[in-house]
Amino acid sequence: MDRKRALAVVPVRNPLIEWERQGKEIYLSIPMRNDCIARLVKRFVRNLPERRRVALDEVGAAVWELCNGERNINAIVESISKNYKLTRREAEASVTMFLQTLAKRNYIGLMSLGGSKGAKRKQ
Repeated sequence: MDRKRALAVVPVRNPLIEWERQGKEIYLSIPMRNDCIARLVKRFVRNLPERRRVALDEVGAAVWELCNGERNINAIVESISKNYKLTRREAEASVTMFLQTLAKRNYIGLMSLGGSKGAKRKQ
């Protein structure tokens, strides 16, 4: 995928993840896995929580809030660059790496708009 098409991708938060803002940080509440490995671990470890919390710093929180399905990566980069006085290149590198991490962990999905088929969700 070329850079122009990659920046047109729209990140969307996973609806299973609950989140709340506390000051400049955001706390994500992630449901624990429920696959065969997770069930095996639950047999041996008592009182495992059903969810785990992940804290996002100020910039991560800003990116998370912008991943509402209405903005593409280019718009998120522009917003972060402007609000945190970063060069376009710095903001693009930081935002794309952070979004890749969120996508690998299934915290967000990535939708590309293209062709006649409409939106496609990638993960």
